[in-house]
Amino acid sequence: MEKGVSHIYEIIKKTGNSSSSSEVKTEGEVINGINVSRIYSRDAYSYALQLMEILFTKEEMAVSLLFKSRKSAKSGLDKQRVEKMLSLIEKRYGNTSWDLKTLTSKVNQKCRDAKPPETSPPPEEHNE
Repeated sequence: MEKGVSHIYEIIKKTGNSSSSSEVKTEGEVINGINVSRIYSRDAYSYALQLMEILFTKEEMAVSLLFKSRKSAKSGLDKQRVEKMLSLIEKRYGNTSWDLKTLTSKVNQKCRDAKPPETSPPPEEHNE
């Protein structure tokens, strides 16, 4: 990776998108009841996309991007959970087999593709 993971963490800190109400509950390598060390993935990018499903709801992904950008009105994803995702990727794949630009592109596309569950329309009233 070009500038290293410490540079990524600096970027995350600068975005300031943290929320204490959305802390990730982890016990070792278990996140939200899933042992992330057992997730099969062919590379760091597929691993990141699978971690997204565990760390973020579809609703969060649908209204966010990995990092806040001037090009989009969407907010950045929760910084604590993004940091957790990046640290898990680094732990598993090191920091030379993936790059932040490609990872950001793939994660942002997943966010764009996320559709929150549709809510049922209110029942129609029938006046007879």
